[in-house]
Amino acid sequence: MGLSFIYRPYYEDFSLTLETCLRYIFTDSSIDNKLYVTDGVNVLRKDEKLDIDDALVGILSINYSVPLNENVSFIAGIGYQFDISKGDITIQNYKLVENKLAGIKCNLGISFKM
Repeated sequence: MGLSFIYRPYYEDFSLTLETCLRYIFTDSSIDNKLYVTDGVNVLRKDEKLDIDDALVGILSINYSVPLNENVSFIAGIGYQFDISKGDITIQNYKLVENKLAGIKCNLGISFKM
């Protein structure tokens, strides 16, 4: 779920889409973890749940589109997703690390008018 601001300047031969966005990432983590502890003789197995909290990310992107004919366009874009609020990854209420969602995104595609 999020909020986007999109700017599309007009050009005769192609189109650009500039986007800045905030997205709330809902995480439903149902990861079972099996922990084995040994004292050298005995092995104890504990089943634990790994919990990943929700996060908030920002996205900056630009997309380029050029018409191939009247109904078909080629699209290419690049963007960057960055962490604003990282979700914690915990086990038994012990914080292990933060869930990092930052990264570069690229897209290529074909658009069809319907």
